[in-house]
Amino acid sequence: MDLSSAENKISRLRGRIVDAGSCDNLTRRALYSDIELLRLDIIESGIPDDKREGLYNKLDDLASGLALRPLARNERWWTTIDYTYRFIGLVALFITTGAFFSVPLFVLQSVDSVLIKVNLLSPSNKLSEMLKRFIAKWFVLVSGVTLTVDGLDPSYFQDSCAIMTFSHASNLDGFLISSTCPVQHFALAKKELFLVPFFSWIALAFGGVPVDRKHRERAVLALQRSTEAAKSGNSCIVIAPEGTRSTTGQLNTFKKGVFHMWEQLKSPIVPFITYGAFELFPKKSWVNTTGRVHARYLKPILPSEATSRQQMEILLRRRMLEALKDCPPGLDKEISTSGYIAHVLGVTATLALDVGLGMVVSRTVFKNMSPGAIASRVGIWSGALTAGLYIYYVYLIHMW
Repeated sequence: MDLSSAENKISRLRGRIVDAGSCDNLTRRALYSDIELLRLDIIESGIPDDKREGLYNKLDDLASGLALRPLARNERWWTTIDYTYRFIGLVALFITTGAFFSVPLFVLQSVDSVLIKVNLLSPSNKLSEMLKRFIAKWFVLVSGVTLTVDGLDPSYFQDSCAIMTFSHASNLDGFLISSTCPVQHFALAKKELFLVPFFSWIALAFGGVPVDRKHRERAVLALQRSTEAAKSGNSCIVIAPEGTRSTTGQLNTFKKGVFHMWEQLKSPIVPFITYGAFELFPKKSWVNTTGRVHARYLKPILPSEATSRQQMEILLRRRMLEALKDCPPGLDKEISTSGYIAHVLGVTATLALDVGLGMVVSRTVFKNMSPGAIASRVGIWSGALTAGLYIYYVYLIHMW
């Protein structure tokens, strides 16, 4: 590609954007992907560096107006009740799973290891992973999301330590990955998330690895620890190459960490992309809208397909952008009536379980204590436990 060809393609893209006017998200995804694919073509071209900067600025201007739009539902008299009930259900589910399922998950992981060593259990049928997927699917149900998955092939994860990269645009992403990934996975996430009581407990039990993004040495040690853990069994590492959630719903620029990891491991990279998650739960939203999400696993990128970090970065980004152009239609539709009823029943069952377990604990552990005293004691204990786990997993674990 030469400078004139690049200018012509930019001009045609500008014309497409003008013609599209106030386009829908399907069109915005396709246009944004074409802009970023052209950027990759320019990076790989022989155009002089001083000329590329001007081309990049033009592409930035085109891309800046293509942020995805959150899904807007028609307001009804029960809309506020619907959102509030779902929010309460999700909070209750975090409390229940964090308080009552975190420890059993850790225990089950040890049981799995023993059973696998004596050949009584296949590495692909770990009990702890079955429980994790059940919990994650329950979160999806309580969120009111109808999830469709395609492209998933367990053989993609046959390598001892595959790297799974995902497009990170929503708070739903963790549930979508955990409910579909067929093997044990270790997910790298910013350390601040592990300061939240109950959530941090279940996140650690699910394989979450806190990363101190402001301290390079600790971040590298966290990457090494997750790599060693994944290599020890039929596991994979899950990481967002963008480094953080997208505020526009489009694929952000990639950070370098995942490609340094790939260079050390020389493992296959399995891309995972989602359509519709941002529209339901964009950044800074307090709870999601009910709706449809489509998730897609792409074919692994083998180590032999790239000879350098930059080449792998371009190859991965190109694959993900090309796939994002192929967005399934109909994601803006409401979930079915049966799906919504199942969602409401799921929230109701979660609240009933939370209340029931709370009553059992109050009558056994907190016998003869007032509600205020119980709340105070739970707050102190949960805060202390969360702080202790945070200090250990962020600062102390690397010392052993």
